[in-house]
Amino acid sequence: MFMSARTAALAALAGCAASAFAANVPTQLLFQEGDAIDGSTVSGVNAVFTSGAGTVGSLGVLDDGRRFVWIDNGVAFTSDNASIPWSGAESTIGVADDGSWTASPSLPFSGTSGTDDSWWHSSNQPIAREFDVYPFIPDQVVGFASRPSMDDEGTAYVVGGYRLQDPTDNSGSDGRAFWRSTDPASGNYDVIYESFEVIDGFTVGNGGVDFTYDVSGNGDWLITEMVFNDTPSTQDDNMVYLIDLNNPANKTRLGRENDPTGDGDDFDNWDGVKV
Repeated sequence: MFMSARTAALAALAGCAASAFAANVPTQLLFQEGDAIDGSTVSGVNAVFTSGAGTVGSLGVLDDGRRFVWIDNGVAFTSDNASIPWSGAESTIGVADDGSWTASPSLPFSGTSGTDDSWWHSSNQPIAREFDVYPFIPDQVVGFASRPSMDDEGTAYVVGGYRLQDPTDNSGSDGRAFWRSTDPASGNYDVIYESFEVIDGFTVGNGGVDFTYDVSGNGDWLITEMVFNDTPSTQDDNMVYLIDLNNPANKTRLGRENDPTGDGDDFDNWDGVKV
């Protein structure tokens, strides 16, 4: 009987599944809804993230509206102790081996009303905040910062937006970029790739820097989904790239929407990338 390489790999996995899942795996309860924390109780539990050394990080919600960051075996931070009080936060954070972390909270609005989006570091300050001057394009300000992460050594990453400078306008962004901060406490960051950049003859779209990405634990590689605005159609504008973070000009396309899979059909979009 002929068996393809992919089928053989799946069969091999299936063969070892029974013994793998039968093993006793030690587990530890970190926190749960209803737990008492700092005069309140836990009302929301979000995803848990780990570093290569096994450092655990998670952002939770308290009954009184505050957020807390859990690192390893306890609460490392509550939002009322922030240098700029938080009024909310994304559920996604990043954590490093040494317990440092990054998050994306909402801060008091520096314009007329509402809240600012921000990229936060555990040194108790924002790396970037909505309405900050965007250092890479004239007359632009930071529009948002979302899906923060961190590699094992503490370099922070985020998908950010930028727009024309207007102190009373918080209406989204004109473009996006993937940002990296090798020294988050300094507030400095650089751009790995961005909207309107031409890659392999195609232009990254306004919103083409996708939230679907992953950075290797050693900080050497970025895998990311991109959407381009000048491909022949929307049926082939979605692609996945591997970027060498030691030389970001080195970008390798791994797959493209509508390309043949090799099994007689075509790829249709991408999601959940890991490196």
